[in-house]
Amino acid sequence: MFELASSRLLTSWVMEVLGSERIAIHPRLLMIISMPGHEWHVAYWHQDRFYGPHVHVVAYIPLQNTGAFNGGLMVAPGEHKRGLMPHAHNEALSGKNKWITLPPEVIASFKEQRQLELMAGDLVLFDGLLPHSANVNYSEDVRFAVTLRYTDLTDPFFIERGWRWEDLAEEGRRALARKENAP
Repeated sequence: MFELASSRLLTSWVMEVLGSERIAIHPRLLMIISMPGHEWHVAYWHQDRFYGPHVHVVAYIPLQNTGAFNGGLMVAPGEHKRGLMPHAHNEALSGKNKWITLPPEVIASFKEQRQLELMAGDLVLFDGLLPHSANVNYSEDVRFAVTLRYTDLTDPFFIERGWRWEDLAEEGRRALARKENAP
């Protein structure tokens, strides 16, 4: 995963998107595994910047063809320009899902919601402010995708934090506790 994340071609695209030659690769190189019919791990509408560094770019790479049926990525084009939006626990998903998401009224205000139809190995680079969502995987197959994150080492917010990504482990533990106590 690190070899992919640090490849010269990918990092050159990230530098161009961030407008900086001084970038850092987030230490969590993630393989997203979407089990058929499971909802607990589905990352519904959110912005990655809510969970991570101030200025960053996400690289999303599906490992098989993806779309609506197998839980592929949806985006809200242009909505990143609105900045960081409020996130909250969605009561409708209480006990069904672990994530803090964008409230329904914010999602309803999006001008467009676009389902991406991607081929295995496609690359999508997007700003950490872009609202996006996965869907439940209704196929019979497990869906896999790689997500990598990069940030600008010259970003004042990141420098102020001593070049550390925020650790949301405690939020993760609270989410798991909610799951254990769910009906």
